[in-house]
Amino acid sequence: MPTSRPTPISMGWRQPHPDHACLRAGRDLGRARDRRRAAIRERLKSQLATNVQAIAAAKARGIRLLLGTDSGNAAVMTPGKWHGYEAAFFVQHLGYTPLEVITLQTRENAIAMGLESKLGTIASGMIADILILDADPSEDVTVLGDPLHVRAIIKDGNPVDLPLSVVSSRHRA
Repeated sequence: MPTSRPTPISMGWRQPHPDHACLRAGRDLGRARDRRRAAIRERLKSQLATNVQAIAAAKARGIRLLLGTDSGNAAVMTPGKWHGYEAAFFVQHLGYTPLEVITLQTRENAIAMGLESKLGTIASGMIADILILDADPSEDVTVLGDPLHVRAIIKDGNPVDLPLSVVSSRHRA
């Protein structure tokens, strides 16, 4: 009579617990998620590179660009923070000077909206929305995105109470 080969069960091993299959499936899902994330990251890098080339080409041709973001409209984003990052990106990666970027964010946007007689520059009779910093953004544009440098905000000609988060973070620094 032929002898049978020992099996895990005949050797006293237990059947694999059904949760082990779940763990393997979870691990496989995690790996698939990581591959998707890597693919998305690569696609975003490629899109960013294309955008950088397009913006640089537009600047070289003298095409007027506008700079700004609607990030302040979302409850989860700090108003102004992303504007500063965007400005710094234009300086660091697209060859703009800090003053060119500030002009794009202010006067050029007002001109594009047909509001140059009301806003976009600091002058008598203009709507006064002014950000007062303790640093010079024409020297270091990144200060526009750092609330530690905000000393005052004037909106429509009136001082605005600084958010508690700005005031408290300034005292911690």
